[in-house]
Amino acid sequence: MRRLPRRSSICLLGLLLLFQGCQMYNAGADFVHQRYVNTVAYFNTYYNAKKAFDDGEKQILDQQESSAGKQSPQGASPVLPGDSKAKFNLAIEKASKLLSFYPTSKWVDDALFMIGKSYFYLGDDLHAERKFLELFAKYPDSDLLLEAELWYGRSLIRQKRYDEGIQSLDQLYTKAAGLHEKSIAGAASAELGKYYYVNNNYDRAIEYYQRSLDISSDDKMNAETELQMGYCYRQKGDLQQAEKAFGTVGDYSPNYATSFTAEFERIRVLVRLQQYTEAMERLIDLAGDAKNAEYFSKIHYEIGRLYEAQNKLDEAIKKYSYVDTAFAKTEDAAQAYFRLGKIYELNKENYQSAAGYYNRSRSESATATTNAEAARKADAFVKYFSLRSDLHRYDSIIVMIKGRPAKRDSVRLATDSLRTGSADSLARVDSARTQLEKRLLAQEIESVDSLRHLITKARFELAGIFYLEIDRQDSALYWFQRVIDEGGKSEFAERSLFTLAEIARTSGATDKRIVDSLYRSVIAQYPESPYAQESRRILGIPLLERAPDPAEALYRHAEEYMDGEHSDSALPYLYKIVREGGSSPFSPKALYAIGWLYENRLEEEDSASAVYRRLVAVYPKSEFALAVRPKLQEEDAARLEAEQKAKLEKEEKKKKEEEDKKAQTPAADSTRSQGIKQQKP
Repeated sequence: MRRLPRRSSICLLGLLLLFQGCQMYNAGADFVHQRYVNTVAYFNTYYNAKKAFDDGEKQILDQQESSAGKQSPQGASPVLPGDSKAKFNLAIEKASKLLSFYPTSKWVDDALFMIGKSYFYLGDDLHAERKFLELFAKYPDSDLLLEAELWYGRSLIRQKRYDEGIQSLDQLYTKAAGLHEKSIAGAASAELGKYYYVNNNYDRAIEYYQRSLDISSDDKMNAETELQMGYCYRQKGDLQQAEKAFGTVGDYSPNYATSFTAEFERIRVLVRLQQYTEAMERLIDLAGDAKNAEYFSKIHYEIGRLYEAQNKLDEAIKKYSYVDTAFAKTEDAAQAYFRLGKIYELNKENYQSAAGYYNRSRSESATATTNAEAARKADAFVKYFSLRSDLHRYDSIIVMIKGRPAKRDSVRLATDSLRTGSADSLARVDSARTQLEKRLLAQEIESVDSLRHLITKARFELAGIFYLEIDRQDSALYWFQRVIDEGGKSEFAERSLFTLAEIARTSGATDKRIVDSLYRSVIAQYPESPYAQESRRILGIPLLERAPDPAEALYRHAEEYMDGEHSDSALPYLYKIVREGGSSPFSPKALYAIGWLYENRLEEEDSASAVYRRLVAVYPKSEFALAVRPKLQEEDAARLEAEQKAKLEKEEKKKKEEEDKKAQTPAADSTRSQGIKQQKP
């Protein structure tokens, strides 16, 4: 065997003595041992933890890069892209092993910081806070301390511990500025600016954003901060300063997304300032730059908005139509459809086309911000057309009923054929004819009255759609007035009169004396209604004392028995309320109580179900009907399931019988065949 050189042997012996704790080499042993621990800790755990964390954070930063300039709630947890969640969990696992197995390595403070940030990215702010606090306590001299304090302040804000978070970030700004850590100081102040922006305190937000710009040396961050300043000024209504802030973003080093967003928002401000020519020139420049290809739908949509702002509606319609065709299934296409709906609704008063565009808008893109409003508008117009159709149909039926003599003529013909015989028999025929004609006339009057009630209801609903959904107050006032003029003493007439008073009061444009007279009309014409009571309250008139409801006393008697041993004794009182209560609010309550007693005290499920179904049928909008409806739906679903199951079992049984029959048939044929063979000579 080849021997080691003498010098190598001596070195090896020295190293062995070091690791065996020889006293004369103690200092050297500590140094070498620590270097060894650091090396092993790095390659065994920290390297893998750092790689997983860096990969996950890169995905987060790339996402932020692509969405730079967009405003998102500061307190919202991040939406993690790709497999970054798995990477952060892996980083936490590996870094935690380092803390457990190599607690003396130089990577411990890095590991704590990495775990804290990983928890923050995962949205687990409580665990993130704990790791940052552990870092502060154990490593007060770490060079990661200031950056960790920044993330700690962010975690407090996101936990809605606003006072603590604001104080922490303010103190960090002062400390970092004193240590000439300008980027950290700027970031801390910008975080405070975001907090105040989200809470609509734009003056304070501008103050902190400006302080960040004054100290920060990070041009990329400064570009984003200047952009946020523009948003603040625009929210304040200071369009001149907003335009200036958006235009200043390019003086720093913005990334592509921030640069485009700043220019785009500047153009929007120019439109609001009515500087249409400059705005159009800038939009055309953006549209002509191939670098902006991913934003072309947004640019062309904004050109449509610019045409609309100038009341060039035909050009706007063409541009919106181009967007919804060239960039189908995008958010901008959905918004283009929405703007077309608005134009046809408000400017062209073509409700059929408006409804079509709103309907297309709500289904074009799942993420469009206009979806909810588009759906509301589309549904409103569906209801509008349905009501107009109902009104036309009701009017036609009334005309038909009033104009048709057929039934009365048939009565006369039938009775005329009987007008033979004695005077007594003729008198009886005439009497019968008179009774039949009276009955037919009564039926016609009842039918017409019923239809007129439906017409009044439809007009009232139509007025409500114009007032609340379509936002055409003139049309709403027209239909409310028709209900008042032609609705008699119906509930719709009293509600319409009260609504007219409310519209006049809230508009602020009507003389107070006229408003008061409307409320007094409500009181005079419908003194017992709840609208009269509310009118008295508004006018400062003493309220009308409510007459006692007999149903209330009956219900109180029923309550005395409901929880006792003889709970069925409550039923007569409750049934009396149902029979005699009429429109009393205790009527649906009594029905619910009857059903509850059958279900929970008397254990008669079928009776309970029947009562609940009557409750839903008679008082469908009552809170009690809403309470029992899910139970009835479950019953219906269970019954349907049982019926389907029985049907399947019946079909399977029938199928089995047919199969058995088929199976027996060949055997019988075979037996017959054998018999024939045996009979052959």
